[in-house]
Amino acid sequence: MPVNLSSVFNQIRDSSSAKTSSNVSNGASGVSGALNGTAVTGDAEGMAVLRKLLAGDIFYGEVVGIDDKTALLKLSDGSLVNARLLSNANIQAGQALTFIVEETSQSGISIKPLDISQQQSVFISKALEAAGLAESSDNINMVKELLSLNMPVDAGTLGEMVKYSLNFPDANPSTLASLMRLDIPVTADNIAQFESYKSYEHSILSDLNKLGGGLSGIFEEIVFYGKEALLADSRTGEQNILNQAELFSRITDTLYSEGTNGQAVQSRTMAEVFDSGTLKEFAEAVRKLPVSDDNRAMLTKLSLSILEGTATVHEVLDSFTNILKSQPSAASELQNFPGTDFFNRLLSEMINETLKLNPADLTKEEGLKSYYKRIKNVLDKLSDDIASTDKTGDLSKSMDSIRSNIDFMNDLNKNMTYFQMPVRFSESDANGELYVFTNKRALAEGRDNISALLHLDMEHLGPVDVYVHLQGMNVSTNFCLESEQLLDFVYSNIDKLSRRLEALGYSTTFEMKVNDDGKHFDFVEDFINRDITPRITSQYILDIKA
Repeated sequence: MPVNLSSVFNQIRDSSSAKTSSNVSNGASGVSGALNGTAVTGDAEGMAVLRKLLAGDIFYGEVVGIDDKTALLKLSDGSLVNARLLSNANIQAGQALTFIVEETSQSGISIKPLDISQQQSVFISKALEAAGLAESSDNINMVKELLSLNMPVDAGTLGEMVKYSLNFPDANPSTLASLMRLDIPVTADNIAQFESYKSYEHSILSDLNKLGGGLSGIFEEIVFYGKEALLADSRTGEQNILNQAELFSRITDTLYSEGTNGQAVQSRTMAEVFDSGTLKEFAEAVRKLPVSDDNRAMLTKLSLSILEGTATVHEVLDSFTNILKSQPSAASELQNFPGTDFFNRLLSEMINETLKLNPADLTKEEGLKSYYKRIKNVLDKLSDDIASTDKTGDLSKSMDSIRSNIDFMNDLNKNMTYFQMPVRFSESDANGELYVFTNKRALAEGRDNISALLHLDMEHLGPVDVYVHLQGMNVSTNFCLESEQLLDFVYSNIDKLSRRLEALGYSTTFEMKVNDDGKHFDFVEDFINRDITPRITSQYILDIKA
């Protein structure tokens, strides 16, 4: 598949917008060192705090210094307090920790730091208390889910999470939290899309094929059921055939008129789709069709252009539709037309040409954006026409699924860069996905260091992962394949890819390996949550006041 990497990465940069999200701040102030040989003394404000504390109380403090078993702590209000340490824990100056009061006396208090699990438990309890929520298992798990994504757990965030949990009781809490973190609207459609992406059931290519099958069914209904309709009631049957033919004509006009950049879709010639023997057989069958004198000249001309291979798929479908519109009774003849698979192949090619991504589009600037804009325009224009014939609602479901998928992808691209690429080839389809790991800010700033993954699901090669690292004009590429045989195949053809990239001005290096551990790319862990780093316990302190 000839992909202009320069064009792809340029359109990624152009479409990026910097977005900064800062949910958590580090509580440590950078104070370091011990107060060896220096008196550890609190101030008046700190002493006032001490007198209010009881055994079992929890408080937060930054370790300013340590002398023997006494620690000088800075509280959140800036006051200083000194306390005896009862634990042999490894505490250092500069740490911000959660402490529990073990003993109180006239001379002061004795404290010990809580371990990580205790600190989180206390933090969760305080967060729920501040938000006015009960410490139920569901609410505790909700806070843990937010913390795992480094999200704030202030009253506002917890309130939103509770609201969405009530509105969508069957939704996975991690999905709700992820949508909130990504600033994607929490709707039933987006919840379904996120779950589909997690389980690898999100392919637009699959929905396009379903839609294509439904559209093909409209033409098949005219051809294969026309005779029965005519026998049942000739007048009503002819009117039904005429209506269906006019509907199919509007659909094909919409599909072929909505091309890239406002241009019509270029339909392939019959010679590019069928072999010469099939063309000869079909041309002869067309020439012998019993039609009216008005249609005879058109069929003769069509037969000749089919035989020569110069007629396009669009022209052939248009010709048959026009015959049915002017002579509905011809449907009974088409039912017994030799090689009914020929029509299925024609209709399949129409869907490939009009609804799927041409590999050549990937070499163009804005190629992917133009493709998705075109698909949405086509679906909008088809909606009214399809509604009149979509008795089971299957076509509408496919269209709604495609729209939701594209909308979700647009929302996702506000935070990161991701595209699906439902590519059509002459003999098969391939679903491609582009994941760009470099963050939006770096892309918007035009940095040269870009990392990405191109995932392909191909009929003969199976799943292929291509990891790409672009630094300036240097491209390093790592192929991950399913077997040694595929490794040998790619290796034997790698020179072709290398020459194409070098012709574009890139310096290339390639590595290849077999995916022998069976581990595949995970959409959530390896992409959505890729930049999330574990939060250290001391960072919980600032969030509790939010």
